[in-house]
Amino acid sequence: IRMRIEVLSGLWLTGLYLRLNTDERRPLVIAQHGGAGTPELISGFYFEGSDVNYNGMVSRLMPHRVHVFMPALLLWDPSFYGQPYDRVSIDARLKRIGGSVTALEVYAITRAIDYFESVLNPLSVGMVGLSYGGHYTLFTTAADPRIRSAVSSSFFSQRRHYAWPDWSWKGAAALYDDAEIACLCYPRRLCVEMGDHDELFAAKYTHAAADEVKAYCRHAGIDPDTWFACIVFDGIHEYGRMEDPIKRLIRDLESEVPV
Repeated sequence: IRMRIEVLSGLWLTGLYLRLNTDERRPLVIAQHGGAGTPELISGFYFEGSDVNYNGMVSRLMPHRVHVFMPALLLWDPSFYGQPYDRVSIDARLKRIGGSVTALEVYAITRAIDYFESVLNPLSVGMVGLSYGGHYTLFTTAADPRIRSAVSSSFFSQRRHYAWPDWSWKGAAALYDDAEIACLCYPRRLCVEMGDHDELFAAKYTHAAADEVKAYCRHAGIDPDTWFACIVFDGIHEYGRMEDPIKRLIRDLESEVPV
């Protein structure tokens, strides 16, 4: 189903919704595309294997009988899809009034969850995403406690090494980095993953950021293994091919005891 959800007056979030044909309460998973991606691309709608480095991120969810919503964020490739835009300029204009493109799009995803809670009443909510989608998975999970479990792929790192303009905020270095954002997800489940040959982000910084999370946990007397997992897999900038993170996500979402 192609959808439009009004998130602010006159501002609409579009996306694709794969709805199970059942009256049984089942989980909802937000599946977020990355840079140059779209909901159509990650769902493999074009042809078999067209989801490129997503490695079946969406299709691998479907056998687990979950509803899936795929928001379309301001990340598509204008050379392929048309409709040019200037993400950096839009982000700068939003920052002039105290916001950012990340803040707006995280808010839009939370408003989509509002909508699905009102019409679908899902058993629980989870989120997965690759690259920019991993960025939005991490930040949205931290911001919205309704997300019970998440898999953030090919993003989690030490942000000071990758100071992209739409990932940077005034004073952020003194307040939070990816490790601190991850800690805001506690006690809900978070799995972060990175390919050891990722072309964009060095896996050594993923290891370092994960060590920071574990240090915070030790300081607070918390076992990190109860809620946090970091996987560095044999691969490039792609969604991990291992089934364990998806199986863990589904177990969390089907659990009768909220995490």
